[in-house]
Amino acid sequence: LVANLEHPMPKSLVHDLLFLQRDGNVGQHAREAISLYQVTAATSTVSRHVRVHSALRALTLMKLTNSVDELPRALQLIRSMVDEDLADTTQQPGLTLPMVAALVEAGNSEQSGQLDNSPLLEAVIERYGTADHIDYIAELFRSSKYVSAPRKESVRRSRVTTRLDRARNASAAELTMFHLDDAAKEARKLGFSDLHDEAVAELQRVDSSAMNWTKVSSEVEYPADFIASYLGSFTHHGDWRRGLRQWLATEPPSGFYADNEALARKTLEGSLIQQLFTRVRIGSHGMPERRGAVDDSLDSAIRETEFRRAMLQGLPLFHALKAVGQLAEGVSEDELTALILERYRCPGVNARILAKGLRLFWHSEYHVCAYFVTPFIEAGARTLLLTLNEPIYRVESGKTKGQFAQLGALLPRLEEEDFDRDWMRYLQTLTSADGQNYRNDIAHGFLRQMDPVVCTLLLRASALFLIMPLQDSTAEDLRQLARRPVPQGPKRNLGRKLK
Repeated sequence: LVANLEHPMPKSLVHDLLFLQRDGNVGQHAREAISLYQVTAATSTVSRHVRVHSALRALTLMKLTNSVDELPRALQLIRSMVDEDLADTTQQPGLTLPMVAALVEAGNSEQSGQLDNSPLLEAVIERYGTADHIDYIAELFRSSKYVSAPRKESVRRSRVTTRLDRARNASAAELTMFHLDDAAKEARKLGFSDLHDEAVAELQRVDSSAMNWTKVSSEVEYPADFIASYLGSFTHHGDWRRGLRQWLATEPPSGFYADNEALARKTLEGSLIQQLFTRVRIGSHGMPERRGAVDDSLDSAIRETEFRRAMLQGLPLFHALKAVGQLAEGVSEDELTALILERYRCPGVNARILAKGLRLFWHSEYHVCAYFVTPFIEAGARTLLLTLNEPIYRVESGKTKGQFAQLGALLPRLEEEDFDRDWMRYLQTLTSADGQNYRNDIAHGFLRQMDPVVCTLLLRASALFLIMPLQDSTAEDLRQLARRPVPQGPKRNLGRKLK
């Protein structure tokens, strides 16, 4: 094959392959490959990609075969190609920077003749030192033994300042936010607290309402007779007590984990491109909260499926509880508390809390109701674990005072106690940082308005714990309660029926 090839490019590849396979005269194949690669790199009619690859591969082979005498010529060829790129204002750095890296590495080696590469690096950063390439260039500065320490630190700092410049020059508010968030994270990683504070201060000033959001919506049409039947199951008897008991026995609104996982996998299989894009979650406070990675795309898709299903189920749950409230018109808080105590044998203070929350809901005080009941999701999880005698208190450590673990740490402990998985996923999707994070938003006062359906979902989550009969339960009762937290037998939810 080699004998029948004329062009230096394919011949160099064949000799290289024979060298790698240790076939025949290995040294001769290496020398031929080096020579032909250099001829290819010097041929202007060959594509730029092939020329760069050939020049760098020739250098690599010289190192592998310890061909020290040929290094100066190879480095000179690479340097001339870099100079060509720097002189060409249209040339992008994708091919140039790997050649510069090779020159820097060679300049640090005694075998290459100690070539000072600092002037070259200054030319490179002047030409290509944008936010897209500054990290790579800064690493070249750091590795060069000819660049002074103050200059290395200055270039290292520019990894943040170039990001700030890109943010300030962005044409859209969403780009400004994205780049400032990136600059703040880079500054924190590199230890530049002043630049971190500068980036965060600018990030806080971005007007999220001015962002050009593209809204994707869909409509779900409930069959009228089905909705009437569903609501009627709570009210047809005309007894608010029976209606409330039935509502408090409903399954987790987010549905069943196995169903949600299967749907999420199917969605991802049909949307491969979606997995390639970075996803940034903007919190209710208008600031970027979290970036999604490819590795967590499945879990994110499951969380989204669970929340969509919860909202789908939450609407009829909302109307059902409102309908029960109409039947309970005129019922006092004391009467409501007494019913909850009698029916569920829960602590009296919990019965009173749930009664207050229900009355706020029935009076359409959704914002107040959500802020009132949400903290008792965490309180309920903590109380259940304490009743199970789980060690969840974190003792004082250094300057950190002793305190109970928060909800994000409590829920996994409940999961270890075989807490019902579907309810666990619902609680996490609704309250945790991996989900909608309502617990944090409400605790810190970020929600100035409250969707009635979301209020319904939060009330259902808190009621799960508030009605638990923890006072007189045996250890086995508690274990069973964790596995099956709803007070009655299974009643499949609307999301299940609509499948």
